[in-house]
Amino acid sequence: MTQNWKDEAGRDLMSLGGRLANLERGKGSHVWDTDGGRYLDFLGGIAVNCLGHAHPVVVDAITQQAGRLIHVSNYFATPQQLELASRLKRLAGTGDEGRVFLANAGTEANETAIKLARLHGNKHGLGTILCLNGAFHGRTTGALALTPKPAYQDPFAPLMPGVKAIDPTIAALEEAFAAGDVAAIFAEPIQGEAGVVPLPEGFLVRARELATEHNALLILDEVQTGSGRTGEWFA
Repeated sequence: MTQNWKDEAGRDLMSLGGRLANLERGKGSHVWDTDGGRYLDFLGGIAVNCLGHAHPVVVDAITQQAGRLIHVSNYFATPQQLELASRLKRLAGTGDEGRVFLANAGTEANETAIKLARLHGNKHGLGTILCLNGAFHGRTTGALALTPKPAYQDPFAPLMPGVKAIDPTIAALEEAFAAGDVAAIFAEPIQGEAGVVPLPEGFLVRARELATEHNALLILDEVQTGSGRTGEWFA
């Protein structure tokens, strides 16, 4: 059976880093493949879905919703959508000025943030978006431009212009802002693709100060660090 599914995957699926196993079911923190092999799931959907598998509360919520309404477009609202948006604003401490955009994935969230950066930059005559070496913000073309790794970027060049990668140090941060023209800076509080690499002490405080001083946006990518994964709702 093992060879069968690998042959089928090679024949029918695009290769995105290989398929490690043919998973059939899960319960709690474990998953089982079609050969009966049992694994402890340390991956959690690449660190973004750490709910475990087949939790009865989650299964019940999904089942109830599927029995009522499967999908609506952004032309409509739902009670659950409004409740979630209100809760996210409260947890993030945004106050009345906060607004929520519900996305399908982290990459889509970052693409939206890039549009906000461009919108802000075009309004104020600022053209540069800063990102940090070691960062990962997604695989779509805009987000990929903020992911400064040759193995990821080179096959798809030329990428979106106006992006500058800097080392995650306060000195590099200050130098980049001193040059002017910064519309926004993207940062993960803890870099995940690079390992588990926290930003240097004081980096985000200084980034906030400089962004405010230079009329730039500070955009925090918490796809991997948000929702309580660091012990706080947001890192």
